[in-house]
Amino acid sequence: VGAIRQVIRESGVTPEEVRGLGLSGQQHGSVFLDRDGQVLREALLWCDQRTGPQCEWIHETIGFDTVVAACTFCSVPDPVLGLQEVRRVTRPGGRVLLLEGMRHANPFLGKLLDWLNPLFAWLTGPHINRRTLENIRKAGLEIERVENLALGGMFKFIVAHPNKNGGEVDPN
Repeated sequence: VGAIRQVIRESGVTPEEVRGLGLSGQQHGSVFLDRDGQVLREALLWCDQRTGPQCEWIHETIGFDTVVAACTFCSVPDPVLGLQEVRRVTRPGGRVLLLEGMRHANPFLGKLLDWLNPLFAWLTGPHINRRTLENIRKAGLEIERVENLALGGMFKFIVAHPNKNGGEVDPN
């Protein structure tokens, strides 16, 4: 409760403006109990494919003002397709916040990552040579801001938004 109060206080949002509250972690969900330990409402995990109709209803009825992903698009089979889905569910005027790892911009280090990627991906799963900024543009998102966080820019915080025409963004 203290953390929720702190977030509300620091955000400048009034409690009356809060429409919903989600508590989750990777592959986890919450089932809320009353004072007697009885389930208030049964729940499905949002990563469960059975929630597809509910997710579609949220998108079609409400949309998403902000979509957040962390260390996601180095691991999915088709990052551009995943980013296109992010663009699709983000409301006009909404924003996309990404914390992602990617190929190093240094030509020598980039080639080294290309060479090491098959072994690294086989051992750990993520791809260390994804061209994430390029993929974001290909998916029809326009990049507003990029912050280099670690390892000479291999980890970045990216703020983007859907471009006006929904197609690929001209990188120039």
